[in-house]
Amino acid sequence: MLLSLVLAQALLVTPAAASFRPVLAQRSAGYRHGPDTLRYHELSRSELTLHAPTGVRLMDLTHDATIALAFGAGDSVTAWFEALALEAQTLEGARRPATNSLLGQPFALRLDQRGRATTLRSPSLTSEILELTDLSQEFTDFFVRLPVQPLGLGVEWIDTLVHVVPETRQTYRKYTAVTRWRVERDSTTADGPAWILSSQGAVTLEAGNPLPASGGRVVSVLEGEERGGAMLSRDGRLLSRAKEGSLTGRLEMRASSPARSSEQGYTYWSRLTWRQP
Repeated sequence: MLLSLVLAQALLVTPAAASFRPVLAQRSAGYRHGPDTLRYHELSRSELTLHAPTGVRLMDLTHDATIALAFGAGDSVTAWFEALALEAQTLEGARRPATNSLLGQPFALRLDQRGRATTLRSPSLTSEILELTDLSQEFTDFFVRLPVQPLGLGVEWIDTLVHVVPETRQTYRKYTAVTRWRVERDSTTADGPAWILSSQGAVTLEAGNPLPASGGRVVSVLEGEERGGAMLSRDGRLLSRAKEGSLTGRLEMRASSPARSSEQGYTYWSRLTWRQP
């Protein structure tokens, strides 16, 4: 989900089946298999700005998608995009990369009962898409990562997600999110009773890339806060999830000539909604 946008945009300035129905277990919080294929509408927007004297806005990106997930044996999951539109405003102008070749192409995932996902295989992405967002990380933070104890009013837990993309020894990206979740209240929806969750946490993004032309290196560190929430049906469907965040930090150009440093900012929001069959 949003992780794919954050990882791709941090270093923009350098040359981004079977059926399933998750059910909350009675004795512990967790997802498990059932008879449905889940479909979600995802809408995300992010903005990356370099706080130079002129206030350069590097990129605004909108991600609008319909996503399907189906579960197989054990903890195996197949996921795919049924619709996807990407639109970016960059220093070079508007960009709308073609996405038709990606539609219907499977992601192979492993998802444990608490919603912790591992991507085992992802479809090939065109260079046009990769320059804007790394969709191979779409499902790393897709589901709410649940606690061991049963959900109930006032239950709180802290989840820590650390994701590292070690592309080479010289190029790396590391995403860290420490999130406090709380069950705020119960609710009644058209699909039945549900839990309303809130979340608040700290996000850190570290990234580095070589600068081949100068033999130097660009390093980016962004830190900030994220707030959001989710709705889970009592029988376990993730009905909706929302988050928004604001990160600030510095971008350093470490070359053979004197190093340059600039402040940067990154803001984002994301909405995920379950689509009823």
